[in-house]
Amino acid sequence: MLCYDAKFSLYLHPCNTWFAVCLPFIFHDFKPDELYLILSNCLSKYKVTISKPAEVHLRKYIDTLNSSVDAGARTMKLMARTIYQKVVLRESGLAQPPKNHQVLLTDVETLKWNNRKGKIGY
Repeated sequence: MLCYDAKFSLYLHPCNTWFAVCLPFIFHDFKPDELYLILSNCLSKYKVTISKPAEVHLRKYIDTLNSSVDAGARTMKLMARTIYQKVVLRESGLAQPPKNHQVLLTDVETLKWNNRKGKIGY
């Protein structure tokens, strides 16, 4: 076997022709801290900051979610969108909407994962 790249290997066929075989990619699971970083980056695209109590709750939630569902970046993207919708809904009831959006504990304390649908909701 002659290997010219980490992703492909060349083999010599009995008919004296070379052919390439693609080796499988191995994706490692994200750690809870990495998942939280992905979530906060997704929320920053919406120009949303996270309060300290909400951060503590989200870190605990992501830890339990990751241990039971094997959450990934797509899950964090869905969670960020759901959280943003909740923040906007809460802020729409205010007399004067704030200039900066902020995730509060009340926005995230009722998060739950629906295993059957693969969705995050309240």
